[in-house]
Amino acid sequence: MEKYTLFMDFSALNGPQSNQWLTAFPEMAESAFSDTDDQHRLLGNLLILERYIHTLEQGLRETGEQLSKGTRSAIDLLWAYLEGQTAPAEAADLANNLYACLLYYDVGESLTDEQAEFNKAYFGEIDYLHAGEDTAAGWAFGLLMQLAAIGGGRLDFDEFYRCRQVDFAGIQEMLNLLDDACMELTGTPCPSSRARDILKAMEEVHLTPLYRQIISHIQQDLLAARTAVPEAYASLRETYRKETILPEEYAAAFLEY
Repeated sequence: MEKYTLFMDFSALNGPQSNQWLTAFPEMAESAFSDTDDQHRLLGNLLILERYIHTLEQGLRETGEQLSKGTRSAIDLLWAYLEGQTAPAEAADLANNLYACLLYYDVGESLTDEQAEFNKAYFGEIDYLHAGEDTAAGWAFGLLMQLAAIGGGRLDFDEFYRCRQVDFAGIQEMLNLLDDACMELTGTPCPSSRARDILKAMEEVHLTPLYRQIISHIQQDLLAARTAVPEAYASLRETYRKETILPEEYAAAFLEY
C-alpha cells in the first residue's frame, strides 16, 4: 500500500487511493499524535465531536427535538477535564452509568434499579438512540471511560482495563456513518449490496466536494489540536461552538438517514 500521511491533500487522491487513506486513518492519527499527551489527543476528538454534535442539533431543531442530557453532559464533562476543572476519577461514576445506558440501547444489556433511574433522568422515556446520536454517545462515553481507566477511576467494563491512552476510534466510527450517509446525501448510485459495488460507490462518494470538505475539517481540527497550547483550549471550544461537520442544508436529511 502506498504511504499516506494524516495531513496530506485528500482532494488530490483518486477513488482507490481515498479508500486506502481512510483505511489507514487510525494508524496515521496515532502516528501524528505519537509525541503528544492525552490532552492533545482528547482535544482532537473534542473539536471534531463538537462539529458533529452541532450538525445533529441543527437537524434535531427541524423536528423540535434536542440532544439528550446524557450526551450533552458527557461532552461538557470532557471539556471540564481538558480545562482542568475535574479529574477523571471524580467523574468515573457518571462515566460508568452513561456507558451502561449505551449498552442498554445498543445491545439490550439490563440495567440495575439505580442505573434505570439514571437512564430516566439522563435519557428520558426514549426506546432507542437515533443512529446519529448513538454514534456521538458511544464516542463521548468511550472517551470518559478511557480517561477513567487512565486516571485510575472505577471501571465496570472489562474492555477498558487495558486502556493506556486516549484513542481516535470515535472519529473512525463517525467516518463510517458519514460514508454511508453521504452516499444518500450526494445521490451516489450503488447498483447492489455486493462488496464490489459498495466499494466502487464509496470511491465515488470520496471524490465529491461534500466528502472532501468533511475530511478537510477533520485534518484541520487534528492539526489545530496537535499544536494547541493549554491556554488556548477555552478559546478553541468557543470557536467550535459554531462549527459543523456537514453544511446546514444537509443536517435534517442526515438525521433522516
